[in-house]
Amino acid sequence: MSRSEDAERVGLRPSEFRVQLFTFMPFVAFTPFTTVADISQRLNSQVADGQSTNSPIPNVWTPVGDGHGPSPGAGEDLRFWDYSDSLIEELTSQLPHRQWWQEISVEDAPHPRSVNGGEWLSDVCTAQIWNTGIGHLTTAYTLSSSGSTSWNDVRDSVVGIDTKRELLIQGDATVAIALASTFDDGPLPPPALAKPGVRESGVQWVQHLFVLESPTVITPELLDIVAVAVSDGGAHLRCAADTGHAEVRLGIEACIATNPHVTDLRDALIRVIATQTSVWAAAIELDRVLLRQLSHVTVRGHTLPLSDLEKRAIASLQLFERVQRFRASVSTISVHLATIDKDVWGRVNEEWRLGDQLDSLETKLNALEHVQRNLIDTLSTRQGRILNQVVLLITLLTFSSFLLTSWDFSHKRFDPFSWEGLVVASVSAVWVLVLFGYVRRRLGRITVGFARSNRLWRRRSRS
Repeated sequence: MSRSEDAERVGLRPSEFRVQLFTFMPFVAFTPFTTVADISQRLNSQVADGQSTNSPIPNVWTPVGDGHGPSPGAGEDLRFWDYSDSLIEELTSQLPHRQWWQEISVEDAPHPRSVNGGEWLSDVCTAQIWNTGIGHLTTAYTLSSSGSTSWNDVRDSVVGIDTKRELLIQGDATVAIALASTFDDGPLPPPALAKPGVRESGVQWVQHLFVLESPTVITPELLDIVAVAVSDGGAHLRCAADTGHAEVRLGIEACIATNPHVTDLRDALIRVIATQTSVWAAAIELDRVLLRQLSHVTVRGHTLPLSDLEKRAIASLQLFERVQRFRASVSTISVHLATIDKDVWGRVNEEWRLGDQLDSLETKLNALEHVQRNLIDTLSTRQGRILNQVVLLITLLTFSSFLLTSWDFSHKRFDPFSWEGLVVASVSAVWVLVLFGYVRRRLGRITVGFARSNRLWRRRSRS
């Protein structure tokens, strides 16, 4: 007997529940090297312009804060412990959070496939840009169903492979609408999804969260049967906030089944799923950048001149700093969360294994540091070999000149003392000393530069 049949056998059908669906579609809005200040500058300038000359769509990006932001139904930021307002503001600026948002018309929102005996109705759709450079397309739906609709119908209308592909295509179109008037040519680096002539990445994936609310109070066992049917056997998440009136299952898709008016755990799960999706998207984008950087340094690094290798080393240090700052912000999240958000965050983090992805970033950083250091050592050796050959050549020329001078000296007839000859000899001696000092200082700078680069890499890797 299937899980859906188990739920229906005990008389629990979708038509008897209030069924909601939340979809989170992450997309790359800005490259990982774009700072928060640059993002704000770009969006502030677009809002000030009122409307782009290249697009008929008005600019409606609004800063999150001061009472403005996505409604709870569309997701909100994680809740902190009862700190002072100034401390919460400072923590929010450092940790992953929504920074800008705009509401999208439900006509432009992605629509799942029709359900057998019912349909998904769009409630609200918002586009949000996080301080990590990741964008979110968040849509909330409510199921209108008849008595013939089964839990299999509900699940298959959303989580099927073809359905997800259709949602991705529709999500790309909606994201294009939201961003059409935002990313014109300007002083900032172009976003990853809008590079000239290259369609690199739009919506990365679709994350679903089912919210099932029973109209009457039923037992936790019955709630769990429904959650299992919709999540297709996801892992059971037991949270401290669970008072026996809500059951959470988390697999590829998340599901929470609740009794009437149980909102605290539901809203916390929405906040955590949204933030986890954004953090995962940012981590994956940094992973891609690290792989590219590692590939470029490995394949062509040994053929680069010193100046190009120095530029790549600086770029690698910038990437190192960006990844470490991202990891530090993510690892500090749970420390400052309110009790219910902290509990849900910990359970979701264990199930989705976000730590493994962050460890993967560290592994690639170490590999990049190892390759970069060895390339610098190789180039130092190559430069040293060239300098040794030059010194050898100069030594041979000097020795030959000494022999010729000795032979010529033995066959010369000495002239009377001449002041002109003394001046010429003195100027020649001074010129030789100046040239020797310049060459020695230049070689010393190259050696110190290589040593400093190696020390900086080792200090960064230890930290």
